[in-house]
Amino acid sequence: LAPACLLFLSSVSMALLPEAELEKIAFESADNANHAAQAANAYAQGNYWEVVSQRLSDFLHMLSFEPYVFIGALGIFLIGAAIMRSGRLLDLKANRSFFLKSLMVCALLAAGTIGIANIVHGHSMMTSQGMLEQALMTIGNLPLSLFYLCSIAYAMSFVSGSKILRLLAPAGKMALTNYLMQSLIASTVFYGYGFGFWNQWGRAELALFVMAVFIAQVIFSFLWLRYFRFGPMEWLWRALTYWTLPPLRVSKIS
Repeated sequence: LAPACLLFLSSVSMALLPEAELEKIAFESADNANHAAQAANAYAQGNYWEVVSQRLSDFLHMLSFEPYVFIGALGIFLIGAAIMRSGRLLDLKANRSFFLKSLMVCALLAAGTIGIANIVHGHSMMTSQGMLEQALMTIGNLPLSLFYLCSIAYAMSFVSGSKILRLLAPAGKMALTNYLMQSLIASTVFYGYGFGFWNQWGRAELALFVMAVFIAQVIFSFLWLRYFRFGPMEWLWRALTYWTLPPLRVSKIS
């Protein structure tokens, strides 16, 4: 909640600023919009090195927001640890009613906060409304994530749901490989040095693209793990962690 509280206080303080200060902020906001437009142009039409340069510039700019991200991430890690220590994920069937109640409560909290954020809807982050919107979205992110978690746990408490969701297990075992592969596929499809589809698809087309890529990765992960113990990046990560080469191929029992 700390980042959300800071955003809320910023929203209140901006509402109290004199007109001259607000004009300075509006000028800076317009300047940021120009930089964003230049970045979009670099991603859509730039060659490989121009895109890499733009990504580095954006990354250095985002570092100024990292303290907020770190505070929130630390809290989420602690919540995850508490959920695991509770033991509820070890016996899903016995805790089915708990997950059902939890997903309903989380759905209401997420829908309420995110819904209000969409009503507030500041057109720019650098406004009182914009910061209030971000504060509400930040608060709503956690119950929304917990809603997903509880929904999956509830579905897996049934035999039929467990069978369906276990189809995703190979992709989960190769999470790092699939994560990096998604970046490689998306950058090739959208960036200028690839197919250049940056900012040319609508939400529905993007959703279909995401589904197609993930389904392909689920199939790829299943086939890969029939012959290998780990995904390629998971194998490399283990090799670097233990400073030894773990066996990669699945041993055949004659």
